[in-house]
Amino acid sequence: YRGPLVAPVPALPEERPLPAPPQASLSSALPLPLPAPSPSPAATESPEVMPRCYVCEARAGACGLEVTLCDGDGLCGALIPQPVLHRLFGHMPPQSWPERALMLHGFFGLQEDTKYGSGRALVVSFSKGPSRSDVE
Repeated sequence: YRGPLVAPVPALPEERPLPAPPQASLSSALPLPLPAPSPSPAATESPEVMPRCYVCEARAGACGLEVTLCDGDGLCGALIPQPVLHRLFGHMPPQSWPERALMLHGFFGLQEDTKYGSGRALVVSFSKGPSRSDVE
């Protein structure tokens, strides 16, 4: 995991800093649980970042879907674990998950993968971005 896809925007000298990207709102967020904390008291959970991305590649992996996220400027490899996939896609057959994942566009809650050891970012939450009609 190489950190957030988008660098923070520096504030202009005479203006206040820009607000952080919107977190999951109650109306558009899927209530996805965070991974269970590690039993080791020395382990610390990495902070969550919420970049707005879309899935540009997806394939089935041993622990879930291995996806490539794009924010328009860069790419980031991520793992969507099976518990999150069940919350996203419900009772849809797992064979359809890679194709369905390609339709995801919104805010991905990402953390460093310390649970599965994939070497990728771990998707712990997802919320849809506003629809085009909501912003026009």
